[in-house]
Amino acid sequence: MMKKFLSLLVITALSIGIVNSAKAAVLGFDTLSNTEIYDGYGGLNWENMWAYGGGMQGTGYWNGVVSPTKIAYNRSGQVANITSSTPFNFNGAHLTAAWDEPLNVKIEGFLGNSLNFTKTVVVNDSAPTWVDFNFANVDKLRIDTWTATKTEGFTQVVIDDFDFTPVPEPTTMLLGLAGIGGIFAVRRKKVC
Repeated sequence: MMKKFLSLLVITALSIGIVNSAKAAVLGFDTLSNTEIYDGYGGLNWENMWAYGGGMQGTGYWNGVVSPTKIAYNRSGQVANITSSTPFNFNGAHLTAAWDEPLNVKIEGFLGNSLNFTKTVVVNDSAPTWVDFNFANVDKLRIDTWTATKTEGFTQVVIDDFDFTPVPEPTTMLLGLAGIGGIFAVRRKKVC
């Protein structure tokens, strides 16, 4: 009886651990210095993305802070890329224009070379706007920004609370399902 109980306990613990291994991560950029975001931060690779905090009151750099102190932005308004060697789901983020004009922000989601998602939003510099993206199973995000009148150097988007979920590998999901099946098999034997 005790052996069955311990087996059930181990199977349950493993199943819960495997199934929950793909929880959402929210990046607030608060542990970074005011510099380029390094590859590997949050398990992702960053191109033309910088972290900033601590100044410029009255701009989106100040108004766009949601988590304690820092934000990310596309340096000089350049096209930015966020990539991963494994797929992830991009759930959403708070977006703010860095400067005073309405800013167009287009984010595209790719898997390999296939463009699977595109969403364009308009944000301002007075407060962050939460945007649900719900891009499933992507390995690259491309961020492009523009306005009607300003030049490229003034078209930065401020990003905070970048919310994403790693996509479990198929073997991980199969192991989780096998563990859950094991729970039911042990319970069924116990009832019989």
